[in-house]
Amino acid sequence: MARIADTTVNEVKAAADMVELVSARTALRKVGGRYTGRCPFHEERTPSFSVNAADKLYYCFGCGARGDVITFVRETEQLDFNEAVEWLAERFGVKIEREASSPAAERERCAIFGNEYGQAGAIDFYGPALGLPKAISGHLTYWYWGPRGYSGDVMIVLGGRRKVLEREFEDVRAVAEIGQEYAMAQEHFTLFVCRKPKGWTLASAWPRLKSWD
Repeated sequence: MARIADTTVNEVKAAADMVELVSARTALRKVGGRYTGRCPFHEERTPSFSVNAADKLYYCFGCGARGDVITFVRETEQLDFNEAVEWLAERFGVKIEREASSPAAERERCAIFGNEYGQAGAIDFYGPALGLPKAISGHLTYWYWGPRGYSGDVMIVLGGRRKVLEREFEDVRAVAEIGQEYAMAQEHFTLFVCRKPKGWTLASAWPRLKSWD
């Protein structure tokens, strides 16, 4: 299926009423320019959930849950990114426009990110024969190679936690489980395809990706 157009995603975000959505899950009280209430994602007695109605963002000081209107619907309705956009579009009367994606064009700008240098090294060693792009990684000395010209608009991420990736990307999809019975524990991981970074590029994010662990 063709991807939902970015313009439609932006229209959905603009049309959605964040307070209305959250109020369907938990009672909110206005405090200054924000709304507060008990977190819908964990049990608590003292309200620690904050909603910014203007920016349409939420944050829980208790469990750390955070995100925008799309993330909220994804988490509460158990939907993927496209399903959440469609759900919101139907509720708030936004017409969905789709754009034909070009696999070749997306492949050209797709980066492969290894969470540890062994993964990145394997991609760089075996990848050319398979037509794969160069790998990038923030692990150990691989960090010094930098983002290699990639923007981060589309990334294949080897391993990591979905919750962490969803804080960084609008669209995160688990597409495969990697590993075999004789592999070490760290060689079993999920392969994610991530699109639409939330306000950053690889160049701007690279300093914080450095890891010496």
